[in-house]
Amino acid sequence: MRIITAPTLGGLAAVLALVAFSPAASSGPQEPSPAPAQQRDDTGVEKARKRILHLSGGTTLRCLARETAAGWEYKARGAWKRLPAGAVVDAPLEKEVRAEFKRRSKGLKKSDLDGRAQVAAWALSNGLLEEGLQQVDRVFAADAKHAGAREAVHGNAHRFRVPPVANNPDLEAACDGLLRWAAPRSASSRELALLELARVENRAALEAALGKNLFAGTIGRRSFSAFALGRLFPGKQVKPLLTRAVMDASQPVRVEAARALGAAEHPGLVVPVAKAMVSSRSPRVRIQAAEALGNMGYAAGVQPLVGNLSALQGVTAGHSVPHSNIFVGRQFAYIQDFDVEVAQFQAVADPQINVLIEGQVTDAGVISVKEYVTPLRGAVRTSLGKLTGASPGRTTRAWLNWWDDHQGDWLAAKHAGEDQKAKTDASSG
Repeated sequence: MRIITAPTLGGLAAVLALVAFSPAASSGPQEPSPAPAQQRDDTGVEKARKRILHLSGGTTLRCLARETAAGWEYKARGAWKRLPAGAVVDAPLEKEVRAEFKRRSKGLKKSDLDGRAQVAAWALSNGLLEEGLQQVDRVFAADAKHAGAREAVHGNAHRFRVPPVANNPDLEAACDGLLRWAAPRSASSRELALLELARVENRAALEAALGKNLFAGTIGRRSFSAFALGRLFPGKQVKPLLTRAVMDASQPVRVEAARALGAAEHPGLVVPVAKAMVSSRSPRVRIQAAEALGNMGYAAGVQPLVGNLSALQGVTAGHSVPHSNIFVGRQFAYIQDFDVEVAQFQAVADPQINVLIEGQVTDAGVISVKEYVTPLRGAVRTSLGKLTGASPGRTTRAWLNWWDDHQGDWLAAKHAGEDQKAKTDASSG
């Protein structure tokens, strides 16, 4: 038997279909609390109210429900449906659960990601699936790697249904269906899709399918494929991920591809991206390469960014950009005068030809220098903020002064971290 929740939020309705419950999955059904006597009619049937039914298989059902002498019933598509005896282990009123959720959420600061993740886990485990996923999405928006948010989703994954992939004999078609489902969805739903992909045993075929979709025609497919590759296959599909991180026209795809490169834990990947930032002839590519360095998360990207920022400080922009002149006009020939020449006792009139120029001269400045230097500087400063955690100011000069003051400490800390990682890798190997 499959239980489907009624959609309450359009963007989340498709993900909130609950999996089938299994009485065998529970150690034993608990007796639900009886409804107050005043809520029953003369026949003993409880008045229907909005409840969250906790089922013995671990799932929840948010619906209009009532308890009868024969057991619990819920309303779906205008008809009452009866649940098997012992299927419901608890049936709190929805308004009471929502009130408790509101109490737990009250006063949460935007920066309190751990507290928000805890509230999300509570909401999901108590059947407030829409509210729980919304809280998870807020956490992921601030920190895509937040462990508490991931645990909240993983611990309640059994409450949702995603397109099955793991046991499907046609893996390519199954992956295509899951990608189509996950592509337009938020970070929390993508985390659910990732859990399903992680169960696939044919890893080589799965990697190939995700790599192929890095070049799909839709933004959602490309971004989800990059996200999944970074989580399931760190260090794989490096060349196509580099291409997506710097060259893709979509900002979400570039971000996910850069994060996937960061998951490889290979600082050498900074080199080709830094080269594109400095030497590409395309201003757009240079800006996107600077953004990619920040999203990759490697400390090795700080020095190239500072070096580029220092070079950009010497680039002239504004009123002193290179200038040139453009002439637009036409010429007319006319006889200005005559010279009289005498030859062999004869007078000859020699005409003097002159040229009249009509038109205008325009002084032109190459303003494109300013158009790409300014956003490139901004991209470099933003990436430096992500990598260093510092915020000396919004100007290039402020960042260069910060580097002059902290360069030695930063490089020492970076090398210490690299040495510690090398020792950890050696001991684990």
